[in-house]
Amino acid sequence: MEVGLFPSRKSAFEQARDERRVIATAPVGLLQPANATGYILYSPVYNERGFVGCLTFAFGVDHLLKRFARGRSIPMSFTLYDATEPGPFKYLAAITRQGEIETVASSKSSDGTETLQHTLSFAGRKLVVFFEPGFDLAQVGLQQALIVGFLGLMLTGMVLWSMYYFMRSSRRLAFEIATTNVMKSSLELMNRELVHRVGNLLAVAQGIIRLSYDESLGTREFKDAIIARLHALHQSVALINREDWAGVWLHELLQTELAPIADRIELTGRDALLKPRAAQSLSLLFYELMANSSKHGALSRCEGKVTADWDIKDSELGRLFYFRWQEYDPELIEPPTRQGFGTKLLTRLVPGDLFGRANLTFDRGRFRYELEAPLERVVEQETNAGVNLTSVVPSTSPARI
Repeated sequence: MEVGLFPSRKSAFEQARDERRVIATAPVGLLQPANATGYILYSPVYNERGFVGCLTFAFGVDHLLKRFARGRSIPMSFTLYDATEPGPFKYLAAITRQGEIETVASSKSSDGTETLQHTLSFAGRKLVVFFEPGFDLAQVGLQQALIVGFLGLMLTGMVLWSMYYFMRSSRRLAFEIATTNVMKSSLELMNRELVHRVGNLLAVAQGIIRLSYDESLGTREFKDAIIARLHALHQSVALINREDWAGVWLHELLQTELAPIADRIELTGRDALLKPRAAQSLSLLFYELMANSSKHGALSRCEGKVTADWDIKDSELGRLFYFRWQEYDPELIEPPTRQGFGTKLLTRLVPGDLFGRANLTFDRGRFRYELEAPLERVVEQETNAGVNLTSVVPSTSPARI
């Protein structure tokens, strides 16, 4: 879309280009879901020649509040405004005490309770959150205090019982206040985590686009290469998000990235829970090895053979994660004549990201790739289960923790 037709988008585009960071436009209406308000995010992309353009994303602000909704009642309401431009705040979204998200400003007036205000920053925009606690909390405390005083004049026994009841109410009030503080902290943490994750993924995507550029490639080949590599990254991120960034099992990553060649590769190794950052790097590594073998290596011929194995080894530097990929085809495998993105990824990018080292070996009719990296950079948890591309096979050997 031509950004010159929309002044706010043009301004955000130019600001992202000049400041080299993700910038959001002024709030705009989104087509899906209906009546939703959101932002258009511009992420600048650069290569060795300079500015290339911006990646554009649509982000609905109601996503910031979904974690607090989930259809349950909460002790206060949240209202989110955009306060970047001078003048009245721009209404974005709200969560009622019934746990419902309202994308259209309500006509209901305030009930007179004190509201708390908090300001935060998101992609160059200033956001203001108003917290409105329930009016009934203070009333409940006052009523219980009056009841205790009245019953205290009547019976000593009732005083003791009423004091106990009052203490319970006080604990409840303290719990509600503590819950409010936790919710506020969770909202701030969620915003920081969201900005961090979006920034990290955009940085990886920008690196893939920049390093995939090759003057010898046509426009269509360049586009296909980028799309395929971003798809491999997307598959790993989908696995990571499924467990809320707690990690990815190695067998799941192999099943996802190597599914097209499941019947032509032999795997040897034990399953392990990979760290999220390592899973991203290894997903690109597995895809690049498979794609290169399918185009130029052993998998491009019926007679070719591919094996992959990994293990955890002890060394003078500590425990290491060791991975090896081997291809066999006497009539086809030859050393490459130039170094493209694939070679850079295998020998520099992935080893650098994992603080390890890698080696490419071309023998007569044989290709071998080896990767070593510190275990704490790659593996979150070890298991005794063997791996194939369709299942996890239990082992009888003892676990190494």
